[in-house]
Amino acid sequence: MFFLEPISCTFPVLEIVLRKRCPGLTSKGARMDGDIPVDRIVAVMGEGKENAMAVGLMKMSSGDIRSINKGIGVETLTYLGDLLWKLKL
Repeated sequence: MFFLEPISCTFPVLEIVLRKRCPGLTSKGARMDGDIPVDRIVAVMGEGKENAMAVGLMKMSSGDIRSINKGIGVETLTYLGDLLWKLKL
């Protein structure tokens, strides 16, 4: 069970996802289950991985990402290795 809705992408397109582009979320091996609405916070996972590599905000619904497949689909809020992930609490 996830606190955030998980979406996954394949590793060759990881850079595309971190740059917020839709093709990284629709390539073979990527996964968006169900209909995720705009403005939902999601956990961005690598294909086959258990832990998130980024947290993002849906700028398009998952249905629009699948059908339009271009533009900004997810706005990256934080990603693995940035200052927030390195914060010592």
